[in-house]
Amino acid sequence: MQPFTFNFLEPNTKWMSSFTQLNKKLRVSISYLSILILCIVLTGNAVAQIKKPLKITLLGQGNFGVYDETLSNNSGGIGLGLNIAYHLKGKMHPLLELNGDLFAGTKEAIVNQDGRIYESKSQIGSIYVGPQILLGKRFFASTTAGASFFNDNAHLGIRPSLGYLFTPNGHWLLKTSFTHIFKAEAISENPFGYLSLAIGFRF
Repeated sequence: MQPFTFNFLEPNTKWMSSFTQLNKKLRVSISYLSILILCIVLTGNAVAQIKKPLKITLLGQGNFGVYDETLSNNSGGIGLGLNIAYHLKGKMHPLLELNGDLFAGTKEAIVNQDGRIYESKSQIGSIYVGPQILLGKRFFASTTAGASFFNDNAHLGIRPSLGYLFTPNGHWLLKTSFTHIFKAEAISENPFGYLSLAIGFRF
């Protein structure tokens, strides 16, 4: 009987192909995130020189998928945000929110009844604007609307938020937001919703 031998160095074509694709996607995601971090840091340093009434907040956040056509493909992730609020007299102020998020999940090829494949959401960038309301000295709330960008398309969304300044000097804050994207898929009308929990520093 001829002895069984196994060459551990023999390449596995299927495994190598999957690894190459995963490595490529990871490099692209890291590149997007690195560019976003650089832009946010440069913007924050420049705008930090501007005195009141402009308030600049840099945020790091964790995202948790709540509902989606393919929730397992986009179950959660991390992201960065830049909030710019112009404080006027009174309790209501205009707010601009810029966010960049990376979403992880199973990234499986899920097919609908027509045989079309749902696209997973790996990187999401968003620009939202709306009013921010001060609820006392430390609490604030906002409701913003705008566009989220992923899979080469812009998607309309809305984002209510609630925040709390937990330091006496008002620099550090906690913020929770819920983003609802109305039509998240090119092949369906179903929305995508995710919860964000963030910690931020206000310059």
